[in-house]
This record gives sequence, C-alpha cells and structure tokens, in this order.
Amino acid sequence: MEALAALGLASNIVQFLEFTWRLTSTVGEIRNSSSGAAERTLDLNKIYGKLNTFCSNLLAPPKPATSNDEAKRVQVLFSNPESDLQRQIIVQSHTKDLQALASDCAALCQQLLAVTKTLQAKAGSKHKLSSFKTALKTLWNERKVGDLEERLKRYQKAIALHFLPLIEEHTSYTNNLLQRLRYESSLLRIEHSSQFDQISQRLNEIKRNLSATVPQIIVRDSKDQASLDTATELLEAEGSYTTRNLTKEDIDNIVHSISNLSIGDHDIVTLAREQAFLRSLDFTSRRYRYDDIPEAYKQTFGWVLDPPKQQDEGLGEHRSLLLQWLRHSNGTFWVSGKAGSGKSTLMKYIANHDETRKSLEAWAGTKKLIIAEHYFWNAGTMMQKSQRGLYRSLLYDFLRACPEQIPRVCSARWAATKISLNPPPIDNWSVEELLSAIQSLIRIPDSPSKFCVFIDGVDEYDGDHFEFCQLMQELSCSPAIKCCMSSRPWNVFKDAFGADQTPRLYLHQLTRQDILVYAQSRLAEHPRWSAAYLPKKQMESIIDTITEKAQGVFLWVHLVGKSLRDGLTDGDTIRDLQRRLDSLPTDLELFFKHIINQVDGLYHKKMARLLLTAVNARQSLDLEFYQTQEYEDEDDDYALNRPVEKSAMDERVWAQEACQRRINARCGGLLEIRKGRVEFLHRSVRDFLLTREMNDYLHLESGPEFKVNLSTLKIYVYSFRCWVQNSHMALAEDRDLWRNGLAYANEALEEDVEVALALLDAVEDFYDQTPAGMDSAFLDVSPDFIFQSEILRAGVDRYVTIKLKESADFFQSIFESPLCTAMEEPLWSQGHVRIIKQLLESGADPNADSWEAPWALFLRLTCAQKSDHNFTKALQSSLFSDFLKYGAKRDIKLDLGLPERVSFSTINYKGGYSLPCTHFIAALFLYKKSHRFPGECIHALEDFCCEGTEHSKPQITEALHVLQQGLAELGVNASEPGRLRFFARIIQKLIFKWQQEASELRVLIPSILEAFPAATGATLSDMINNPGKASPCRSHRSPMKRPHDITESEASPSKKPSRFEC
Repeated sequence: MEALAALGLASNIVQFLEFTWRLTSTVGEIRNSSSGAAERTLDLNKIYGKLNTFCSNLLAPPKPATSNDEAKRVQVLFSNPESDLQRQIIVQSHTKDLQALASDCAALCQQLLAVTKTLQAKAGSKHKLSSFKTALKTLWNERKVGDLEERLKRYQKAIALHFLPLIEEHTSYTNNLLQRLRYESSLLRIEHSSQFDQISQRLNEIKRNLSATVPQIIVRDSKDQASLDTATELLEAEGSYTTRNLTKEDIDNIVHSISNLSIGDHDIVTLAREQAFLRSLDFTSRRYRYDDIPEAYKQTFGWVLDPPKQQDEGLGEHRSLLLQWLRHSNGTFWVSGKAGSGKSTLMKYIANHDETRKSLEAWAGTKKLIIAEHYFWNAGTMMQKSQRGLYRSLLYDFLRACPEQIPRVCSARWAATKISLNPPPIDNWSVEELLSAIQSLIRIPDSPSKFCVFIDGVDEYDGDHFEFCQLMQELSCSPAIKCCMSSRPWNVFKDAFGADQTPRLYLHQLTRQDILVYAQSRLAEHPRWSAAYLPKKQMESIIDTITEKAQGVFLWVHLVGKSLRDGLTDGDTIRDLQRRLDSLPTDLELFFKHIINQVDGLYHKKMARLLLTAVNARQSLDLEFYQTQEYEDEDDDYALNRPVEKSAMDERVWAQEACQRRINARCGGLLEIRKGRVEFLHRSVRDFLLTREMNDYLHLESGPEFKVNLSTLKIYVYSFRCWVQNSHMALAEDRDLWRNGLAYANEALEEDVEVALALLDAVEDFYDQTPAGMDSAFLDVSPDFIFQSEILRAGVDRYVTIKLKESADFFQSIFESPLCTAMEEPLWSQGHVRIIKQLLESGADPNADSWEAPWALFLRLTCAQKSDHNFTKALQSSLFSDFLKYGAKRDIKLDLGLPERVSFSTINYKGGYSLPCTHFIAALFLYKKSHRFPGECIHALEDFCCEGTEHSKPQITEALHVLQQGLAELGVNASEPGRLRFFARIIQKLIFKWQQEASELRVLIPSILEAFPAATGATLSDMINNPGKASPCRSHRSPMKRPHDITESEASPSKKPSRFEC
C-alpha cells in the first residue's frame, strides 16, 4: 500500500483517538464538528453515529489515494524500480503496524458502541448526558475505565511513530517523480516550470507543518524536554518519551495536510496527462527542417530587426516594415523572395531573435505572448509538407505554452488521453479537428494570450495554395493572432498577400549589403585569398561582380564561392579567377547543370542513381541507407544473401565517412549530409531534378537495370534484417522502420514483381521467426498475423492481389478481421480502397463478429469522422455499394460514437444506435463537399434504400429527424446553390422511396419550405402531399426522364427556370 494511503489510515486512527479521548475525559466535552465549539451536553445518538462511522472507516480495507488507473500509470512509468522497491519495503512495514493498530482501535470502538447503546436504553427518550465518563463508570469498574485510558495513551504514542517516516517517504518519492516529469517536459518544451515549483513548494510546506505538529505531541522523559525533529529521532527514541493529548488544531492540521498531499498527486497526474496529450501532437520530423536551415551568416539580416537610421538606396522604409508590424499591427506579413534568396534563414532568424519577442510583447500588452513556428519542406515527410503537419505544429506550440487550455479546446480527446511515455500507436488527428482546436483556442472570450505564427516555405505546401491563403487570412482576422509567412513570389501569393494593405518585403531587393558581406567572408576564409600575387583592387572587383550578378540569391553566391575557392586551391591567377567567374551561369538551373557536367564521367551512373534515390525518397534517408545501397554494386540480391555482420563502432564511423566523401564527389555538392541524413543542398535542387528533362537524363544515365523503388526496398529489407538480428530489438521498435520501407512496395512490385515479391516474402519469414507474440506493442495482433497486418495497414494492394490469387485464405486469421485491419489507417490511400474491395470480393464477411464488425468500422471511419477524406474515397470507389452488395446489413442499428459532431457542424446529431442509412444521410449534411459528388451519393443512397428493403416507421422517423436538422443547416447556408440543388435531389429520391409513409414524411414540409427557395419547396411539398406524383431522380440507373424531376431553377435561388436532369 502506498505511503499516502497509509497516511490516510493513520489520519482515521488519529481522528478516532482524539474523539474518544475527549469523550472519556473528565471534562466531558466534545467538539461540534461544524463550529468547533465545546458541547456541554452530550447527545448519545450523535455519539453512536460518530462511533459507528469510525468503526466502518477503521475496518474498511484502506483505499490508496492513487487508486485510479492514471495515478498508478504515473508511478509505473516515472518511478525508479530499484528505489521504489526500497520505498515499498519501508512503507509496508509502517502499513502493517498501522493496520494492526486500526484493528485494535476498531475493537475498542465496538466496545464503546455497545456501551453507548446500553446508555441509550437507560436514558430513555432524552438521550442526553452531561458526562460520558461518569455514565461509563456506571457500567464499567474503575480498573476497566483506567485500562481504557491507558490504551488510548498507548495507541496515541504508537500512531505518532508512523507519521513522519511516511511523510518523508511520500515527499521523497513525489519529488523523484517531479524530477522525471520535469525532464520529460523539458524534452517536449512544455511550459510547466511554475507548476513543478508550486507542487514542490507545497510538498515542502506540508512536510514542515507535519514535522512541526507531530513531534510537539511527543515529549521526552528527560529534563531538557527537547523536541524530536525527524522520523529517525522518533524511532531511536521509542520507549523514552510520552505523548500529550491531541488537540483539535493537531487533528485539523494533520487531516488538511494529508488532503493537500492527495491534491498534489492529482496535479502530478494532470501534468503527466498534458505531456501525453502533447506527445500525440508531436511528430518525429517536426524539427527536421528547422534544424537543417543554416543560421544567418554573421553581420547579415541584422537590419530587419534593427534598421539603421540612415539607409542607402532609399530602402530604409521597406527594411523597417517587419519591425513595425511586430510591434503594432495585426493580420499577415508576407516575406517574398527568389529561390535561394535566404527566406528560410531569415524566418529562422526572426522567429528566435530576442528583439522579436520584445516587439511582440509590446503588441501583446498585458496578455501572455505565445509564438509558434512551422517550416514546410517539400522534400521531407508527409507531415513536413501537409496541412495536417502545419496544424499539428501550431497547436503543439500553442498548447505547450498554455497546457491548462487543453481540456477547454480539446475536451473529448483530453478525456480519452492515456498517460504514456510514447506517442499513441495510431495517429488519428484529422485536419478538421486540429483546425477546430486552433480556432477554439484563439476565440476564447477574453483570452489571456496572444499568438504570433511564423510559417516558412508556404510554396512548399503540398496542397491547394489558394485555399491555404484564404484560411490563413481568415485566421488572422482574429485580434488574438497574427501570421508572418514566407514564399516565392508566385501569383497565388501575390494575389493573396501582395495587395497594398498587406505589409510585405521582397527579400532579394534588400540584401545587397548582406550579399557583399557573405561573398567577402566566403572567399576571405581561404588562406590563399590574401596571397601577395593577387592584386587587392582586382580581388575587390571580383567581390563587386559577384554581388551584382547574385541579384539577391545567397545560394548562387554559395555555389560561386565554392568554385572560386577550388580555383584558389589550384593556384589560379587573378585572370583565371575572373574567367572562372564569367563562365558560371547566373541562372540556378543552368548552374546545377554546370555542376553535373563537371562531375567525372566515371561517376555519372552512380551520380544518377544517388540523385534518383534522393529525389524519389518519401523522406530524407539516413547516410547509412546510402552506404547499404552500395552493396547492390556487388550483388543484386544482397538484401537476402549478404551475411549480417556485427561491426565495431569505429569501423561503422569510418565506413560512413568514406560513403559521405563518395556522395560529395559523385554529386558535386548537390547532396549534403546533415545530422546523419542525406539532404538536398537546397529545395531548388530537388525542383530542378524533378523537371522532365532531368528526370529523363537521370534514368538514362542510371541504366535500365536500375529500378529506384526496388533498390530502396532492398535497403529497407537488409536494414531490417541487420537491426533485428544484431540488436535483438523487439519488432515494435522496428515497426516504424519497416512501415517506411513498405511505402515503396507497390511501386517496387510494378518495377519487378518477381524480385519484390521475394523480398516481401522473406520479411514475412523474419516476422515468423521472431518471438513477437510477447511484444507489448503487438498485443492487439495475433503473432501469426503481424506481417499481414503491416501489409494491409500500409495499403500494399499489389501484394494483396498476388497473395489472394495464390490462396484465398492467406489473410485469414482466427482472431483478426483483415477487413478491419485494412481500414485502421486514419486516412486511406487508393491502395487501402483497392484492398477493401479485393477482400470483399474474396469473401470477407462485412458482418463478422470481431471487436467491431467491419461494416460498423467502415461506417464509423467514413460517416463519423471529422475529416471527409475517407467518406470521399468511399463514394468515389463505390465502397458503400460494395459493402451492401456483399451482405452488409441494412437493418442493423449501430452506435458509431460521435461525441463532438456539433463542433464542426450545426447539426446536433450524435449518432446513437441508428440505421446505416441514417448515418449516411447525416454524413451528407456534415461533410460540406459531399455535393461535389452527386452521382456517387445518389448511387449509394439507392443501394441503401433499394427495392425489397423494408423500413419501419421508427426507422424512417429517425432518418427524418436527421433530415430536419440537416435542412435547418441548409437554411443558414442558403447562399450555396450547389448544395441546395444537391439536397433537393436527395429529398426527392427519399420521397419516392418512402412514399408509402406519406404521413411520416409530412414532418419535413416546414423544414423544406424554410431551407429551399419557394419554387423548390413547393414542388417537394407537393410530392409529399401527393405521393402518386413522386418520381425518382434520373441517374445512370434511371435513364428515362421523369415528368416531376426537380429543375435546376427550382433548387437554386435563380429566378429564371431551366430544367436539369438529376
């Protein structure tokens, strides 16, 4: 039992002893529990009730203060096992004594209960006494009363021995927990310092209070009457001291202190939950791009935050725009510049400069300033270039600075957060949920915070740039947030941020002096730059020429500087250096071609393969991967044939250094190694290599036998073998590695099905040979199904097709549903969709009895998510129809669990146990883009309501309830004619299908008249009132035109009618 639980038991004992001592004392007073005043007349009924409560508390099994699962998990995750064992031994010793003492006190309490009951019988209806002790003496003899007093003294003396040791153990243990939690918060950069300090201060104060209270109860049997200050002194002095009577103040202090200890434990649990929540937002590559961006070169960019009073070229006003915006303005600020002009370096410089924070604090005033950053990187992971990655970065930075707001802006997810030191196994943050949380945070009434966001490389965002600009402008309309963004000067950004009212700067126009400083420094670093044979004046002329030709592009200066330094190393004369400079193209793409042409022809094939591998990579690969790829030159089948050997650390370092030198030589510096990863020199290099001309060139040079996806898959297979066999790591630790490798599997199978299939089959054997059944990370997967589950989750549909043709049972498992496994990824790829179709075609049961029926899971992941991604995929691929075609039940009621639907729609529909058709209709309203797929939606709805399907009145009633709420939302958004036309067709289809229940349908008429224009509303109402006139919409299933089809003019606000076909 924990120290706090033992202290709780000790508190119960102390309160009983104090009450009993007062009750049996000569004075005959007990304190009123509410006022604390002495009661001269004793009520036997109250005494009996109080004793009865004490008896129950003393006999009940002690409940740990940390009985909830979260507190236990904190102890397991953050405690030190060795010291925790020692602590448990000490605590258990005291606990055992306390339990024995509680048992003795309970026996005494039962005796007093019996006495009280007898006194009640004698006292009659009054039940009043002036002295309990006097009354007690009428029942007990003097010896027995004296024995009672001695027992109370002995118990009080015994209880005093246990308080301080338990307090010391608990505070010491809690402080150790706090240290570990503080360390974790520092890793996550959560602003928890003040909370940790407050908890530590509270613990020390409680310890001081109890340390002052308990020893005062104990008095030495010596002349000096010295107090006992520590638990050790108490234990050593056992038998040489007496105790004084406990006072009301003693009891209150002890109970209050123990209660505060419990509150402290609750605070610790909250801190641990906040850490777990923020881990779910964090992602491995979040800081990759930031770390790779070079620091601003010395004496450059200083003007942006400290513009000098005197500026040349009349640029002073432009250079001070950012500083003015930071201090005084809201909205957006746009940093624009050519490729390679230093935008990312500038953004990193600004976002982390002290002057930036000071200026923004002036803007924030009395409110707390919170700064968030995100650096897009198109050559990185999906999270580095996606909207979801942006929102997760921003929300992470926001909430790590104000974690106390987490329950307010993410209530449902906060309630579901489990304490853990690892991120959740399934990443299910949707774009809509993230955006909703950000909007909720910045719109808190009287928000205590103001937010400034820095977003670099908006042009590297892998999505719709126009919609992105609109969204950022909408967010920046709030007075609580403003945003500084950088991008290349593309038209979409000029239109959004280039207007006169938007503050902006064009970086390449403002950095001439910075370019000059950078060029001078780059060349001056070379020892031969100041050689006597190089005339100073002509060298300065070269610097001026570089500055002029650069046109604000630092990358060009970097490349030119490298070439000129090579010339200096080779002893070039001033004329040689000038000719070299004149020969270098000023256009970056031409410069990259120049670099490639300068590579030794002997290396061209290897260069092409390295560049193809880098440009094809889903994310930056480690240098070790490129070293592994070199084995392919010796043996095409090295991934399976090469022995796995353990190498010493120094040998590995040497091998990687040699590989790095080869990459530099073969790629002319276009690839660089940063923190163990191989990266492009600049984003513009990747853009250049992705052009059709360069893509064709690289494939030609690499040779027809080189297949880039297959080559990359080989790297992962060999690495997987090495890491599993060398380090004996659990499969859970290698799972992310292998999942990254599976991203190349589909394309590898397309390039060479025989070789790629052999590689994947070999990995299956590795899984089968590894005792993964005991791996905690795979406890939710059967040991014989782990490999199959990884294939299904990764969406490797080509492999699934091959294996199902070989054996229809390949993906069958007694304990697993392959359909459910294929749908577990939060966002489905086209590969996942094809796998779902194949499994259904091969006989997978959509109603299978598993932890959740596949049909129910499918509906939840399509109709009950905050993202319409899966819903749209399912519509476009006819998955709703496929499920129904292969036996999914139309009449089963499903609870999809929709706790936060209202947060992203005005429809107050929370699911509950409803029909699949009802969930589908709700999703049509909930997802704002559903009207873009009218044919697919009508198709699916026809399958839900196909002929022969019986719908009872209650079933139709629940669907109509959802329709009413959806139509109410349409009334609010009546300016969207496309949605109106779409839902007019949906209503018309349902009226036709359910015309036999015309009386039920009439409840829709008021909502229809409210939502649609008059003509449309009248037409639909007439169909309900006159069922015989109702007819289905035209679709590919209804080729004949119906006389009562709704016209486009009726379904939109336009006054001029023109018929359209559904």
